[in-house]
Amino acid sequence: MVISGSLYIALREVRRSNDSRVIWADAICINQEDVKERGQQVALMGQIFSGAWQVIIWLGEETDRCICGKTVLKTSLSSVSKAFSGVCSVVNDWLAQCGQEALEATYSDISKDGQSAAHHASTDDGGYCRSAMMQLFRRRWFSRIWVLQEAVLARHAAVQLGSYQIPWEWVGLAAAIVVHKPELSPNSFGRDMIPTGAMNSYLMYRLSVSQKCFPQLEFSFAQLLQVTRQFESKEPKDKIYGLLGIETTDSVGKKIVPDYREATTSEKVYEDIARLMLESASSLTFLSGAGTFGDYDPTGPSWVPSWHKRRPWTILPTKQNSGFQCASAAPMEINRNSQAGELVLRGVIVDCIYSMQERRDYGRIFDQNDKSREKLLNQPRWSKEAWRKCALTLTCGGEGRAYPVDDEAAHLADLAALVLSGSAHWIMRDLIALRDVIEPEGDETTQVEYLNEIVEGGNYRRYISAVEPIRDSYRLFDTNSNYFGVGPVDMKIGDRLCVLFGAEVPFLLRPKEDGYLVVGECYVHDLMHGEVLEKLASDPGGRFKAKWFKLV
Repeated sequence: MVISGSLYIALREVRRSNDSRVIWADAICINQEDVKERGQQVALMGQIFSGAWQVIIWLGEETDRCICGKTVLKTSLSSVSKAFSGVCSVVNDWLAQCGQEALEATYSDISKDGQSAAHHASTDDGGYCRSAMMQLFRRRWFSRIWVLQEAVLARHAAVQLGSYQIPWEWVGLAAAIVVHKPELSPNSFGRDMIPTGAMNSYLMYRLSVSQKCFPQLEFSFAQLLQVTRQFESKEPKDKIYGLLGIETTDSVGKKIVPDYREATTSEKVYEDIARLMLESASSLTFLSGAGTFGDYDPTGPSWVPSWHKRRPWTILPTKQNSGFQCASAAPMEINRNSQAGELVLRGVIVDCIYSMQERRDYGRIFDQNDKSREKLLNQPRWSKEAWRKCALTLTCGGEGRAYPVDDEAAHLADLAALVLSGSAHWIMRDLIALRDVIEPEGDETTQVEYLNEIVEGGNYRRYISAVEPIRDSYRLFDTNSNYFGVGPVDMKIGDRLCVLFGAEVPFLLRPKEDGYLVVGECYVHDLMHGEVLEKLASDPGGRFKAKWFKLV
């Protein structure tokens, strides 16, 4: 049979000169041209990876080419050693800080007869090893959907680049350390500068059955689909099928049968999966991944997420049983007689979009002497509750990794530190936009004086990290009744702010002749904790009225 050059090199490198070795490779063991066999084998891949004695994560030759954006980097023998040394250096520094000096991360050079020579982290390289490590995370392997099962399910996994090999445990742990401590990433500032491959490795490491350093992450299948949207696949269906071996908190994945027949379109697969989640989990979690989002126009129903399109963040927290309860206390109401392509749900129209902020221009320099900024800082102070609402709204109630804010006082101090520092001018523009919808407290204390009172312990970089995930995809809006919040960049005046029964967050819906288009999820501080349900219960004949929404 004919195999690819990359697979040939991998087989040549991992073979032994003095004994036999049993190796399973999907490109050889699965007939990719037979869609029936392909579907059957894909359903078994979870068992294959979890049952293997060792999984070798092959990254390529020592002189392979690494594609980093539009830059082609030639990887030399020495830079491979430097990259693995950088991984070990980051891990060993962290282990020392944790009082675990007895443990040491090392890597090996594997000879043809299977013998290995251990290498230790370089101690004095001027940061070059850690820079090489960050380049390692830019390799294509770290962005492919199918690698998740390799890393997550393996009892023992090793990352191999040419003849050099390092335990996956150290690579994943290094990624976790860098994500939690961006200062360990050379020449970077902020979480958005960390390579996507490092973020992906962090996720895979936290999901791994073999890691013992952190609590293992647990997701529903809908959450797993969302947190893996930045992974890539040539076949859109594989964004679903590539996850089937990974354990989730529900049974949705176990009910999915891979179907690669051409007659079964990816749009149909996605809609079937969405309906399966509705029926099996009785949850609207998946709806947070739906919507148009910028320039992308979905080819299927707007309520079905296009999981093959990258969208690495949602407002909905990824922690189980925590976060928002917009209307999750109410049972989801669904008309099960709806037509194909339609989803009919019950909920409430809260208000209508009246105005919205222009799309943020981060290249524009903000004038530090701008009179509007000066006016904001010297006007009578807002109430503590108003500042709290602003601090949470600008980050959609999160801390940068889609986790709900645990310490609101620290979060507010972080924003105060940012405002007083004059950093992140685009956040200052957001605050100026909110000035028009927030009434001052009415005492003689100015904003500057109040911020100085609450800034103790604040970390402005931490607040910037919390805002970064949403700054490009969301913008501020105001409604007719002065609700303000953050919604998708492509919302329009007239879109309806809605609460759907059973949903954890509000949504923006756009009226059409045949129903409503899902624009996307949104964050409105005054709606995130069941306020609409309380008003419905206390005043049944009041302003809010339950109705059916046909989503198309």
